[in-house]
Formats: sequence, structure tokens, C-alpha cells
Amino acid sequence: RIVSPEDDLFLDVPKGTWYCNSVEACATMGLFNGTAPARFSPDGTMTRAMLVTVLHRLEGEPAPAGTSSFEDVKAEAYYGKAVFWAQENGIVSGDGKGGFNPNGKITREQIREIVQIKKEDINARSEEAAMRIIEGTARSMGIEVVDA
Repeated sequence: RIVSPEDDLFLDVPKGTWYCNSVEACATMGLFNGTAPARFSPDGTMTRAMLVTVLHRLEGEPAPAGTSSFEDVKAEAYYGKAVFWAQENGIVSGDGKGGFNPNGKITREQIREIVQIKKEDINARSEEAAMRIIEGTARSMGIEVVDA
């Protein structure tokens, strides 16, 4: 099926669902492009690669100075430049085994670590409030954040 402008932005995010407006807003801002053509996968789980890509886009997609030391991140991957940038800026440190684990589920503990680094960029009164903002935004788009 070809998606026309009259159709839903993503075939799996129908108009009227509780998360539709949040998904459309984030897509319009260029933060999310979907998981496949015309697909958002609202029942999916946010991966480490997805979160780093969103953070990179929020910063205006600055060019990284070099490449990553992570064995499992290729420059041509959709998240490659985002991971390189995040590693250079101390936002991510990897999985402790020489990799980044791009398809790993994002956990609350990982969100806490990112909040500690980016807290001045998040409009919240406390670390817990910033975490609730990030988790709530993910949930409002139908994305699961898992416990560690």
C-alpha cells in the first residue's frame, strides 16, 4: 500500500489512538523516522540505538570528530554517527564488553545515566523528574522502557 498525505503518518499509528499526537509531533520534528517505511512499531521497545539517535537529533545532528571504538557500530548504520557523537561527548560508554549493543533494550538505569550527563539540557527540577519526562514521552508513543 502506498501511503498518501491523507493517510496516517504511520500505518500502525491510526488517528485517534492515545499516542497518535505524540508520535506525529516527534516525527514532524524529525526525531523519529519509524522502524520501516510507514511503520512506527508502537508496541516495540526502544533500543539503545534509537535513544542515542533521538538525542543526536535533538542536538541538531552535530558531526562527530571521529569514529567509535565500539566493535558493533558501523558508520553506515542509521545510528552510527549518533553513537560516535554520544561516545565523544561522554553520553554513552558501551556495554563493558567492547561493544555498544545497539539493539539492546533501553533501561531505566541507562536513562538515569544519560539524565545525569544531560541534566542541564532537560527542563526539570530533579533527576527523578527528568527521568519521568523521558519515560513518559516514550510511553506516550507506545514505547516500553524496561527495568534493568
